[in-house]
Amino acid sequence: MLFNNRLEAMLWAIGKSKMSDLDIERITGISRSQIFRWKKGEIHSIHHRTFERVISALQYRYEITSEGVRIITTYEKDNTMSIEINPYCQKIIDSLMEQKDSLINDNMNLKEQIAEQKKQIQELQERLNTQTKGQQKWQH
Repeated sequence: MLFNNRLEAMLWAIGKSKMSDLDIERITGISRSQIFRWKKGEIHSIHHRTFERVISALQYRYEITSEGVRIITTYEKDNTMSIEINPYCQKIIDSLMEQKDSLINDNMNLKEQIAEQKKQIQELQERLNTQTKGQQKWQH
């Protein structure tokens, strides 16, 4: 992708990432208000260091040529259909996998607790039935 300037290239990369301004703030250290001003068109240029920080955080490479700024996508990097996951997305995936494992463990614990409670209820029913001997049997 070829752009007229760094700001256009960076805004394209941000849009392509589908990350929220908060996510971008977290991985780059650039404030959401600054990102908002870029998107609103209130700022018309950016420092080269800022451009590099955002582009690299979003896992892109770039070239500055006489024609403009070229963003090099994953497909162009190695000419294959590989998928690169940026570090921030990988952290989210890892966190979600940990949450999933935790929920599975919680579910197993709950099943064990339910089984134990059913056993206790059954024991209570049996005790009630033996205590009521001649009376009507307790039924659940």
